[in-house]
Amino acid sequence: MENNTHSEKEILIFNAVNELLNEGIKLHTVKVADIAKKAGIGKGTIYDYFKSKEEILERAFLYNMDIELYENIKKINKGNNFKEKVYIILDIIEKSTTDYSSFSNILFSNLSHNEFKGILENNKDYINKRYELLKKSINDLLSIGVLENIIKKQEDKDYQIMVFESVVTGFGHTICIKNEEKKTIEDVKSRAYKLLIKGLN
Repeated sequence: MENNTHSEKEILIFNAVNELLNEGIKLHTVKVADIAKKAGIGKGTIYDYFKSKEEILERAFLYNMDIELYENIKKINKGNNFKEKVYIILDIIEKSTTDYSSFSNILFSNLSHNEFKGILENNKDYINKRYELLKKSINDLLSIGVLENIIKKQEDKDYQIMVFESVVTGFGHTICIKNEEKKTIEDVKSRAYKLLIKGLN
């Protein structure tokens, strides 16, 4: 994400929210004054940028989601081949599933289903643009798999996205529900990779 899409003070505020949640402060009890103090700015300054605490938290969620998305895409791009890139994605899923200190996990644990749904509905265009970017990255990855003769070319792009998402979601679900140990997780990754290959051939 390009930082110039947000002002310096907005980023200070978003980072302050992140720090407060990491310190264990609950989302519904955090106050604008707490955010201002942590950001090192006046409470009144916050209202120059945001109308309410709810807007701050919503925008902070989107900002951090952007950071995580773009950082993950950079990680995937460092992979040297199809298999390496897929394993990087599985590593990312493992970390996001087991790292309870990540901003997203902390925020999700503080939000009810309806609150989370509300954020998505309030930002449909924003979410859709990020999803399209994610789909493009997946399609680029699968094109590499085709060039390396690992998977077959699929005319139905939506099908290959569906297969990929199903495998990745299934992997995340497995390690989350079963709370697998490290060695077993590596076995699950291997099976997930094989399943992806099978589904796209």
